[in-house]
Amino acid sequence: MQVTALIGLLVLLGFALSNSDDNSLDTFLRDLPPSSFNLSRLIHGSTKLEDFSNPQKAWPEDEVPTPANEQLWCKSVAKGTTLLDAMSYSDADAGRVFSPPRPSARSLWSLEHLKPWGWNIYPNKGPDWCNWESDGYWGFANFIRSKGISDKCVADGGLWDVSIVMHAEMSDIEPDDQKYKGPDGRERRITAAEYNIGINGKQGGVIAFKRYGPAQRAKILEPPVPEDQFPPLKSSSDIIWALWEKHVLPNAELKDKGNINFFMSLSIENKDTNQILKRALNQANSDLTRAGRTFDMSTEEGRAILGSPNAIAFAYFLIQHKAELGNKIIDAVHAMECETSHQSPCLFFTVKRYEEHRKPPALAPNAQLGPAAARDTKGFIALHQKHNLMRVHTMHIGSGPALMI
Repeated sequence: MQVTALIGLLVLLGFALSNSDDNSLDTFLRDLPPSSFNLSRLIHGSTKLEDFSNPQKAWPEDEVPTPANEQLWCKSVAKGTTLLDAMSYSDADAGRVFSPPRPSARSLWSLEHLKPWGWNIYPNKGPDWCNWESDGYWGFANFIRSKGISDKCVADGGLWDVSIVMHAEMSDIEPDDQKYKGPDGRERRITAAEYNIGINGKQGGVIAFKRYGPAQRAKILEPPVPEDQFPPLKSSSDIIWALWEKHVLPNAELKDKGNINFFMSLSIENKDTNQILKRALNQANSDLTRAGRTFDMSTEEGRAILGSPNAIAFAYFLIQHKAELGNKIIDAVHAMECETSHQSPCLFFTVKRYEEHRKPPALAPNAQLGPAAARDTKGFIALHQKHNLMRVHTMHIGSGPALMI
């Protein structure tokens, strides 16, 4: 009863999508068919997922997370629900649920903006990053092989381009002392942020190995980098898109440049994500094992995981690039322990095409598009880049206040 009451309170505070039963996301989710996503339909040679599990439970005994409390749980369920809703809208309608509303949900950033804002892309090779077997650090090779997915980097004859995107240069100069001048003419310190990402355009996959944003890395430099020096281009969803632009869009061999079918998040360390995951599994009378547990997005547990820190970037990737990817929606998540000595959780999200756009509920009178609505999307993006606005992920739902994501 306490959880239900808290969810009800969040709805009143602005998480509600509509006051009409006909337009509510609950109705949408209730009518959504159970997930039938099967990579064997898309990838030649795929096999059914086999139970290669060791019955041992994940998380070392001294590191078992506590289940998410009501506040974190309800917030993540509501956040996942909001993201799921936006994935099902058209680009223009998805733009209207941002705060402030905008004429398009499209991201302001692309590959060409990385270097000017202090980012550098380096290939990640060698056993540290490309050994995915159970004797390596990552331990997910058996799982992706069972799904018919390539288990090797391009350098080893596979299909994965694995990169490290660093807010720094690999040079003799210590990160603490590196600076750059942004497009706005302002000199800033680098933050040492880094994103380790794998892209597989042929089979339509993204793997997030490690993601440490400016907020995490800037504080360990000497002296710490103040937040007002963070680059405006900093979200992992934008970094992933830049790598998609680099490895997929120019590839003449790929006919479908929007071929995105799955995401993976590996070696999860984030405290909130682990607590959300622990509660989701508890509510399903399960635990984290190598066999894993699948949650459809029609379930509260699935939406809570989608609203966790390790998942929201994947939703934004789909929401903000509909022109290239089409209307895609995350329909399920498989939570498992990867085969590692450190027993870390891994998440595998499946994606499917959502053919018909849903219409959002009517916005409140005070949530109409501002002056930017009179401009086209290109002008809107140029305006924001010119003034170097710090972009914050927020969404506005119904008549309540904005939901910050």
